[in-house]
Amino acid sequence: NSPYLNALELTISGNRVQWENGAMRGYTKKYACVQGSDAHSPAEVGRRPTYLRMAELNLASLKAVFQHWQGNIAFTREE
Repeated sequence: NSPYLNALELTISGNRVQWENGAMRGYTKKYACVQGSDAHSPAEVGRRPTYLRMAELNLASLKAVFQHWQGNIAFTREE
């Protein structure tokens, strides 16, 4: 529940709604969620992309997405 943490990388995308709603057991803070490929070989790179809607490609826009993630972060199945 750190005030310095605004987003989490998930390994189990099925837990996304719980993290975003602050409903994960023991963690009441709401978090933006992204997922990575968790690649263990070159063929697995990019297998689970996360799409971010950003005004510009810079750190300020990335921070803004993590602060206001509803409708601005999509996983592959939601595209």
